[in-house]
Amino acid sequence: MIEATHQESRRGLLAGAIGFGGDFIASLACSGPTTGVAYTLATLLAISGLASPLVVLTGGIVVLLVAVGYARLNRWRADAGAPYIWVGRTIAPPIGFAVGMLAIAIGFLVNIGNITLAGSYLLSIVSPGTAFPGIVIWIVASLYMAAVIFLAVRGIRPSIRVQTTILIAEYAIVLSFAILALLHELGSNAPGVSAPSLSYFSIGSSPNGWTGFATALVIGGFLFGGWEAPLLFSEESKNPNFSPGRAAIVGVISALVWYLLLFVIFQGVASPANIEAHGADVLGYASTILAPDPWARFLPLAVFSALFAATQMQLTEASRVMFAMGQDRVLPGFVAKLHPRFRTPWVAALILGILPPLVLIPYLISSEAITVIGDIVGSVGLLYLAMYTIIPLACVVFFFRALRGRSSEVPTIVATFIGGAAMLFLLAWGFHTQPAAAAIVGGIALAICLISGFIAAMFSKSDFFRSRPIDLTADAKPAPVGATREP
Repeated sequence: MIEATHQESRRGLLAGAIGFGGDFIASLACSGPTTGVAYTLATLLAISGLASPLVVLTGGIVVLLVAVGYARLNRWRADAGAPYIWVGRTIAPPIGFAVGMLAIAIGFLVNIGNITLAGSYLLSIVSPGTAFPGIVIWIVASLYMAAVIFLAVRGIRPSIRVQTTILIAEYAIVLSFAILALLHELGSNAPGVSAPSLSYFSIGSSPNGWTGFATALVIGGFLFGGWEAPLLFSEESKNPNFSPGRAAIVGVISALVWYLLLFVIFQGVASPANIEAHGADVLGYASTILAPDPWARFLPLAVFSALFAATQMQLTEASRVMFAMGQDRVLPGFVAKLHPRFRTPWVAALILGILPPLVLIPYLISSEAITVIGDIVGSVGLLYLAMYTIIPLACVVFFFRALRGRSSEVPTIVATFIGGAAMLFLLAWGFHTQPAAAAIVGGIALAICLISGFIAAMFSKSDFFRSRPIDLTADAKPAPVGATREP
């Protein structure tokens, strides 16, 4: 076999750079379960009480059904611009463009939230309780993002090596503290401390009943966000039409197991009131209960490492979509420039990496900006739900248009349809129950993406907008990597 360093995909990316293991690491790192627990445990407890593990389990099952659809589309077409290619070729090119812009927007907005937390979180680990000036927090956050950009430009292979090292250390630390938490819960008589119970998986544990459960499930639906990362790296995978989809499914299952373990254990480490009072620093608070300083700092450090891993994968994922759209000339061609040595979309990575620190500048100097940025970041969950609704829909359309109702594909399509329908319900319920500001921002972002697709179709000279729908009579076999032939 030709060495991966001498291969290129159709788009010029480094083909064969990672195998199934790398695809799996990308999925798990981008979804960031440890960070997800740290940032949502208090919120889920407030909404659904001790039934939060049931929320996580239900949300994970829905996401898993959606992942089945992603994997099927990946079998058809492996492409760095997968979301917009899939939707554009099955539904309509303008909708595909809108989905591509949505994928880029999600990666950008998620990383605004990530670096907003990263600077202050790292400083709090180094010197707990110290109030640092805003400029210091911004410098640390910017250096953090510079490291993310550097790693993204160096390539997917070194990125996965770093991600693997981070995950091993992170999981070892978190598992150690989970054991300490379990021993604490089994041996403590402190008020509010509770040992794990099967009642956590009962709707009766939710003080707000089904309404609280459904509201919390909106968070559970996008809690796994990022699991689809390997689908965007498919042109750099050794088995591009199969490994990324399978790795995404295994990644969702693994993240679900990890989420359940941590939610079941850590939600009982203190009273719900105390946990809710510590918000996004709940694991940092738990560490002070379970270990003395400086050992207590290891758990927040694990959360920070997970945050770094998720930030880096989000940047890499979004840069692949921007790069592919640039190559197809639906975005300016300069965003498709590849690094001559590393074969990575360095311009796209640089743009997506520089913008978040720039957005932080008004955040640090204006209290009003803090509210606005909070609303923007808060809308990301709704954008994820929209993405996880439209891709399954594209898979169902693909089934009827290209597969002609093939019986062997029925279980896959039924599972995908159920997942997409559930996501559509969560999206609608989310707009109804999420804070008004976040819902408005999310609605505006979706409208802008959709309108931009039709404007681009009117003025762009790209062949993408003149491509015909998938051939209704063609056989839907896997296409060559990045190819443009019919299914």
